[in-house]
Parts: sequence; structure tokens; C-alpha cells
Amino acid sequence: MGVYDILTGGQQVKCWKCEMRHVDIGDTVDPIDRVYTYSVALREGGFAHIRDCKYIGIIDTPMPEFPVFDKWGNLFDGSGKGIFGEKYLLE
Repeated sequence: MGVYDILTGGQQVKCWKCEMRHVDIGDTVDPIDRVYTYSVALREGGFAHIRDCKYIGIIDTPMPEFPVFDKWGNLFDGSGKGIFGEKYLLE
């Protein structure tokens, strides 16, 4: 719901400008809280990886040295919830 950006696999993220932009590998994205290298836990599964504000792709596991955020830009610890209290990860 609402406005978001879309990754190449169709995953929606709201932690950037939310311009309904299609984000492809190599595209520049925004830092989150002045963090330029990080992962975004995707509700559909997997993690989008950002290095120096460049989208580098999606893999099944987080990068060990990257902080992990949820799709809204909050720190993610694996126990997060959706905005209506449902489980964060869709099954």
C-alpha cells in the first residue's frame, strides 16, 4: 500500500525516496541514518544489499558485516512485525 520503490524482483521498499522508481543493480540509493553500506530484509525473503549507496543485489542471507534494516528503514533483528502487527516475513 502507499508509495514505495521497487527492486528488480518486484520487492517493495520504503526506506528510500518512495518515488515508485524501479531500482536495478548498480543504481544509487539513499543512505539510511547516514549508513552507506547495509542490507534490507525483504518481507518476501532474502536481503537486498547496498554497498556505498549502490544496490548490488539480493541473496538469501544478510552480509555479516552489514547492518540490517527493515523495508521502512528501522533496524531489523529478525523478530520484527509489519505495520499492523503481523509477522514481518511473509510465508
